[in-house]
Amino acid sequence: MNLHEVSRPNAAGRLSGASAMFGRLMSWIQVGKVRIVFLGLILLALVTITILAHARMASVAAPSAPVTQLPARIEVEVVNGTGEAKLAQRFTELLRSRGFDVVDMGNSVSPVQKSVVIDRSGAPDAARKVAGALRLPKDRLAEKPDKSLFLDVTVVIGTDYSALHLLQE
Repeated sequence: MNLHEVSRPNAAGRLSGASAMFGRLMSWIQVGKVRIVFLGLILLALVTITILAHARMASVAAPSAPVTQLPARIEVEVVNGTGEAKLAQRFTELLRSRGFDVVDMGNSVSPVQKSVVIDRSGAPDAARKVAGALRLPKDRLAEKPDKSLFLDVTVVIGTDYSALHLLQE
């Protein structure tokens, strides 16, 4: 059998022998290439989805600086350190009109010169918000957390309150 005999079509019009085998091999290789390309596209899609998911999770991850959660309602205590009658009541009304929940008010045992806002809950943003509502300078903020008080902020009204214009609307 020579090469010409191997590559001649048979009665059904098909190649026989080595030519048929070569044809099937080429067909299998082409199908294999299609399969490889298809699998490559699937792999590329999965890698892309994974990268995008990680990028999205990183953008939602915890911020670099710690952020304190403000309570829904900031609970405030007002302490009158001036000895002036009804001053705690006036500050209570002012703070309530600005959306704060004043849960206690009273008088200091001794006179206080400088007005101050004290963070009691470990949420300094709450103290800053109260100080801002009173237009109290930032240097008048203090942190003295005391969870046993069950409130967020203490406002101590000092004798300097009129010079600071704290009750002006």
